[in-house]
Amino acid sequence: MADGSTTTVAGLRNLGNTCYFNAVLQALASCARFMDHLRKVSPLAPDGEEPEADDRCLAFTSVLHHTLNELAPRPHAMIGGPVEPYELNEQLGKSIKGFRGGRQQDAEEWFQLIMELCEDEYKKTQPKRSLFDLIELPPAESTNPFYGLSGTLLECTRCHMRKPMWTDRFLDLKLSLCASMDGRHVFSHLRESWRHYTSKERIDGVECTNCTLRALMEVVKEQCDALAAGDPMAFVDVPSLWEGGETRNVLRADALEWRQALLDTLNARLATTNSVCDLDMDGTGWNKDESHWLAVNGIEDPRTCRRTYTEFARHVRLMRCPDVLSFHINRNVFLQDAMVKLDSYLRFEAALSAH
Repeated sequence: MADGSTTTVAGLRNLGNTCYFNAVLQALASCARFMDHLRKVSPLAPDGEEPEADDRCLAFTSVLHHTLNELAPRPHAMIGGPVEPYELNEQLGKSIKGFRGGRQQDAEEWFQLIMELCEDEYKKTQPKRSLFDLIELPPAESTNPFYGLSGTLLECTRCHMRKPMWTDRFLDLKLSLCASMDGRHVFSHLRESWRHYTSKERIDGVECTNCTLRALMEVVKEQCDALAAGDPMAFVDVPSLWEGGETRNVLRADALEWRQALLDTLNARLATTNSVCDLDMDGTGWNKDESHWLAVNGIEDPRTCRRTYTEFARHVRLMRCPDVLSFHINRNVFLQDAMVKLDSYLRFEAALSAH
């Protein structure tokens, strides 16, 4: 038996099928970064108890902080018995009826709900700001250590220009236990699952506007070279730059001037891309001067230019890594037309490399 001076932690009373509930609480209580966050947004009273007001904005957050504080390590003599999270369960039931009562639930969903409730309450405590305030200052961000930001990029395999797709704010990264849903190639280490999550996925048939523009420039340059080689005062047939266009018979000097001006215009547009494949080729993104030279060269609508479709690689990047990186491992696979949950052990290390 432990003596009164031994540092230990209190147990947690099971309220009936609440093992998922208790597991998440114990994990959060041992997370120093999250406890620091709670102390900032919902400080406890000096005696360690909750604030007296029951109608405060941080009702759930305060009860959560109080419950987790009771699970903090302390001398054995100061522990009167197991922690009974009845009030926390009651507060949760007020917000989400699905978690009311003693029914078995998913621990990851419970974790998500805890964080969302805390985040919603935190936002309510922030002062209301006018439109001018929002313009001058960005909205205050929560200090919750679990929130991170991931981004999805498409990269052209031909020119390697990138096309940003979207960014997502996340609480945990959802990794797979297998490379496919058929249960084959089960991962044995978290590194394998992480590499699978961040690996590039090949997508064929995506238009690369950068390659489209470069291909158009190559055609214009070839025509400029051909026009420069002949008599400038002669009339020549100049082929169209767009599909289905007609050949025009014009003075060679004029045609060369038009094509060279168009080439300079396209070069200037290409210089603004900054390694990002997001050129506007639908006709609305061209300024007046650019539109003029397109029209002079017979391109009334840039959408009629020959498009370049190629293979892209889609991959996920961590744009902002949270202080506490949490993973949710999907163990579900389909075996013989039935969903099965694998119980394979996934090894992991305290430090995870993205390489």
